[in-house]
Amino acid sequence: MEITYLRWDSDFFQLKIGSIMLQEDTSIVDIMHQGRIQGFDLLYGFQESDQNITNIPLQFKPYYQTTNVLYSKKLQNGVNVTYDAAIREAQYPEDLAKLHALSIQAGHSSRFKLDLKFGYEKFKALYEIWLSNSIQKLIADHVFLHHHDDIEGFVTIKTNDHSATIGLIAVDGQFRNKNIGGKLIGAAEIFANNAQCSVLEVGTQVENEGACRFYEKNGFSPIHFNKIFHFWL
Repeated sequence: MEITYLRWDSDFFQLKIGSIMLQEDTSIVDIMHQGRIQGFDLLYGFQESDQNITNIPLQFKPYYQTTNVLYSKKLQNGVNVTYDAAIREAQYPEDLAKLHALSIQAGHSSRFKLDLKFGYEKFKALYEIWLSNSIQKLIADHVFLHHHDDIEGFVTIKTNDHSATIGLIAVDGQFRNKNIGGKLIGAAEIFANNAQCSVLEVGTQVENEGACRFYEKNGFSPIHFNKIFHFWL
C-alpha cells in the first residue's frame, strides 16, 4: 500500500496528511498500521468508479465518507451569445470581502466542513484562500459575478487544453430561485466557448442533491464518481 504525502494539505492544516488509492483487498488494519508507522495524522482514501459507489465495506463504515461526482457538458463552439447584463468580472481586492462570505456558502457540503475534526475555522479559511487565489488568477482564469444591486453570486472557471472546469459557484441565499445560478453557468459556458473548449466540467457531492439537480437541469451529465474516506490516526 503506497501512501502519497500531500504537502499543501499538511502545511495548511498543520497535520501530516497523505492519500491512498483503495483496492478491493485494502484493509483498515493495514491502513492504520502503515499510516502510524509513517507518522501520518490523517489519510484520505480514494475509490474511483464510473458509477455511484453504494456498497461500503463494513470495515470502513465507522469513518467519515462522502462521494464526489464529476459532471460534464459538451459545448457547441461558434455559438454567438453574449453575457447577461448583470455579469461582470470580479475585481481584486474590491470584491474580496463580499465574496469571502459567499465562498462559505459555496462550501456548505464540503467534506472539510462536514468532517468536524477539521474545525469550522479551518474550513472557513480554506475556502477564503481558494476564493482569494481565484480572483488573483493564481488558480483560476476568471471569476464572474452576478451583480445587480449587490453581488448576488459568483462562479470561478479554469481552462485546461480543450476543457474548462468550474471550481466554485454560489448564489447568496436571499437571491436564490431567480435563475442567477443559470446565468452564472451561462457565463462560464461563454468563456469556455471563446477559449475553444469542447467540454465544461464541475464537481459536487452526491449527497448535495440540490446541486446535482441544478447541474442536470442545466445540461450536465455525471461521468465519474470518487468515494472519499477520512482515516484519522
